[in-house]
Amino acid sequence: MKFVDEVITATNTKNKNSKHSSGGIFVVKSRGIASGINLVAEIFKKNNPKNILYVIKKDGDFINRGDGLISVRGNYNDIIKVKDTCQNLFSLTCGVSSTILKYLNEIRDLDVKLLFQENMIPGIGEYWNEAIINSGCSIINHKDVYLDKNIWESEEEIHQILSEIDDDNIYVEVSNLVEFNALTISKCTHIVCVDFTLADLEYVVENKNNKIIIAKNNMTFAGIRAIANKQ
Repeated sequence: MKFVDEVITATNTKNKNSKHSSGGIFVVKSRGIASGINLVAEIFKKNNPKNILYVIKKDGDFINRGDGLISVRGNYNDIIKVKDTCQNLFSLTCGVSSTILKYLNEIRDLDVKLLFQENMIPGIGEYWNEAIINSGCSIINHKDVYLDKNIWESEEEIHQILSEIDDDNIYVEVSNLVEFNALTISKCTHIVCVDFTLADLEYVVENKNNKIIIAKNNMTFAGIRAIANKQ
């Protein structure tokens, strides 16, 4: 189901090429967080600089069903060319921000943060990352050192890799408690525990040795609070 729905109405159906023959507004279909506003405004302006835009909501604003996000007036044919693209972008960006907000609300009273890795896919990644930030969530900066589990196999190997790195933020993935224990005495700053059980996470928190612990699981809405409670 699309998150927003366009209302594009030709105000002069006899002459759709007249200067201001059409107007429309993107309307919210469910509660959430506004995102992608600046991007959509830029698309309409690049499509035709003469388009008249009115920004109703800003990125990061709370929105309710029936709220307008942005309205546009201009040449009918110019608007039609990009309105579907803009609606799809709103569906993506508002949908991502609003979904993440639901997860954040589940753990808001706990002393934990919800983190995402920065999406580096050309094109879509930029919009995805913006939507995450608009939700109020944090992103692991791609400039920080992040070592996936598949690049090291032994304790000796990861310590050798770490000895050659000089950075303020070093994230290292581990997949079991043996690997975790090896990292507690390393120079890494963040230990990323991949698919740990709740019992293992409890052990991790009790033995973290001043490391910052990140639980990287297939988070579900029902299970995120249980995992956060172990942090």
